[in-house]
Amino acid sequence: MKNYEKLILRISVILILIGFIVLYISSIFYEPRIISISEINSNFVGKNIKVYGNITYLNWKDNNLFLIVSERNSDIFVVKFSIKDHTFKKHQNIYVSGQVNIYQGDLEIIADRLESP
Repeated sequence: MKNYEKLILRISVILILIGFIVLYISSIFYEPRIISISEINSNFVGKNIKVYGNITYLNWKDNNLFLIVSERNSDIFVVKFSIKDHTFKKHQNIYVSGQVNIYQGDLEIIADRLESP
């Protein structure tokens, strides 16, 4: 291999590594946009979103938290798996970040993060 080929190879590898580092750092700071619960439809399945609403139903069983979060005249079922403890209460406002899925024909959010305002 000639010297300029080695140089191009080294530059390419360095740029690839820089690209991966930038992608990793940006993924840490990525925050899904807040959308209205009424906007959620089947087009959102598989996408990460963030909603704000009021807890109208709450059940905690086997370290899993099951919620219905409501906003005006719309609501959505939310599941947060493997939660050791929680301080959430019915009628509390909450931010939910997670992925939209379909379960038994209904839209739901599998929560990554639950936050009090």
